[in-house]
Amino acid sequence: MRIAFFPGSIYRYPASFNEPVVSGSLVAPFYLVRTLAKMGHDVHVFTKSMDGDREHSLLDGVKIHRFKPSKLRSLPRFFLNSHRGYRLFKKENERKRFDIIQTGEPLFFELFYAKRNGIRFVFSEQGSMLQSSKNTEIRKGWVYNIPTLLYNQPLFRWTVRKSDRLVFVVKKFLGESKEELGFDYPKERIEFIPNGIDIGFFKKVKLKNEKLTSLKKKFKFIAIHVGIISLIKGQDLSIRAFEKIVRAGESACLVIVGSDREKSYSEKIQRLVKEIGLEKNVKIFLNLPEKDLPEFYSAANISLVPSRGYDPMPNVIGESMACELPVISTDWNSRREILDNSCAFFIKEGDCEDLATKIEGAIKSKIKLRKMGEMARKKILEKDSKAIAKLYSQLYQRIN
Repeated sequence: MRIAFFPGSIYRYPASFNEPVVSGSLVAPFYLVRTLAKMGHDVHVFTKSMDGDREHSLLDGVKIHRFKPSKLRSLPRFFLNSHRGYRLFKKENERKRFDIIQTGEPLFFELFYAKRNGIRFVFSEQGSMLQSSKNTEIRKGWVYNIPTLLYNQPLFRWTVRKSDRLVFVVKKFLGESKEELGFDYPKERIEFIPNGIDIGFFKKVKLKNEKLTSLKKKFKFIAIHVGIISLIKGQDLSIRAFEKIVRAGESACLVIVGSDREKSYSEKIQRLVKEIGLEKNVKIFLNLPEKDLPEFYSAANISLVPSRGYDPMPNVIGESMACELPVISTDWNSRREILDNSCAFFIKEGDCEDLATKIEGAIKSKIKLRKMGEMARKKILEKDSKAIAKLYSQLYQRIN
């Protein structure tokens, strides 16, 4: 099969493991496309470029095509980036026809072209169905809200309606689709395929990073919070919870790892750390290369995922589990599709007091944590990226 992937017009698909994968919307396709290429599929990714990027490159068998991004902001940027990606795709399709287009974000030009030219279109719904509407309430900014309400949501509904297959990564969405879309989507065109985790890459490893080994020697307990530095991911909740932990006299450290795409919030949490005097106990690592993540997970005793707003199934949960880390998670039904009490603790949304209580309990139960970590690894094995890629390969065969 010849497959065209569109991981998103906003974020740049990395050129190697020496770069960060800056968004969850990129993480799933980053591992999926490489696995599909190893299975023999002819896989192409269309993404934006940065200074120094080659227009065409090859990464683990995946052909990467890059377009120069627009310098405009908000809607004009999204529209122009989408059109530039489409033009690059159209040129490649005219050279040799694609069998499948797959995307994790709404597309207009590519979907319209696919319908006119008989190319099957797969929309892998990564949580944006509810995310846009619910997270506008969290952000409260008209610069974000107006484009979402006037453009993103209508485009999302149009993409869903016209797609040949709608793939949900969380079962919970299956029961919400009619309510949120505003129309019945044919059940025979709905698939459930969770995001895969590369369990050969994400696993417990020996520490070589000097900063991490130093932290392990200095502190008896380390919690890690991985994800885009944003209000939705809740790094401020982790910091506030750790303030209580440190004030209680615990020898504990919070390691925050993420990309700082939301500069204002990133600066806010760095100021927060200084204001409450936690510079020695909270360490922030920005824009780490993807290759470093397993070592950072391996240095920790527990993974914090206290999201607020809407963040149904972040990839960091599966990555943590694969690295034998128990998780403290917001208690949402979508999270309980993969987590249970054998490998996780659950907290109320936005409740840093509850988060602090769960961390305190974890600190006092390190033997239990190790057993929970082992169980986490066992539970995530069935979500191996090879098994997930096989499901997608079977789907492509069925619709062609």
